[in-house]
Amino acid sequence: MANGAYNAALSVNNVSVILGGVLVLSDVTFEVGSSALLGVVGPNGGGKSTLFNAIAGLLPLETGRVLVYGQPPDKARGRIAYVPQREDVNWRFPVSAMDVVTLGRSRKVGWLRRPGKTDMAIV
Repeated sequence: MANGAYNAALSVNNVSVILGGVLVLSDVTFEVGSSALLGVVGPNGGGKSTLFNAIAGLLPLETGRVLVYGQPPDKARGRIAYVPQREDVNWRFPVSAMDVVTLGRSRKVGWLRRPGKTDMAIV
């Protein structure tokens, strides 16, 4: 809370999403604080992936609004990390967990530069 105002890390207000002419999310509303831990559970086809895609700004909203630290997802790109669900993984691809986490520093390091000591300490 700053200056008496509550700023949610994530605010989802009356979000509805239509895919292929079918309403798959209907009037979803919730807020998540910056120190909160949230789990989303449900059956296959229940709309969990659709919800995360809508939050990330990857799907158009039929109704409602999503804010990330008070900004629309397209303005908060530096504050959103999203790893999509994949069923096919090439386990022979030569990448370590450290490599994947280091990719998260790309925005700060720059695309054509290598991570420095400070970056590696953060990772």
